Amino acid sequence: MLVKVIENLEEEVQLMPVFRTEEIAHALDIDSLLAEARLESPGRIASLQSEVSAVYSAWDDRLAQLRNAGRIEEIRESVSSIDVERVDTVEEMLNMLAVLDENFAQLENVQQEIEQTRS
Repeated sequence: MLVKVIENLEEEVQLMPVFRTEEIAHALDIDSLLAEARLESPGRIASLQSEVSAVYSAWDDRLAQLRNAGRIEEIRESVSSIDVERVDTVEEMLNMLAVLDENFAQLENVQQEIEQTRS
């Protein structure tokens, strides 16, 4: 009886797809697997690496130009230095407005640069 149970279990194991390696091996097409892998020559790989490096360095340059934290801080200090309470004459008010207009124009330039780089 034990021998019969073992034979039945062995038959069940053989019917399981995991253990039918001949079917799996037959289903595998090595040529199609190699085509999917898209193996490239070392020269092509080096070429792709240089292309990627060029793209990343171009973006590093763009982002370096975009780093306007210093300009924005200068504008912030310029605006903070304006003391409205100390404006006594029309000329002082006009000077203050000119400074504000210049700061606003600089902020618009920074915003345009950011939008252009983002797009």
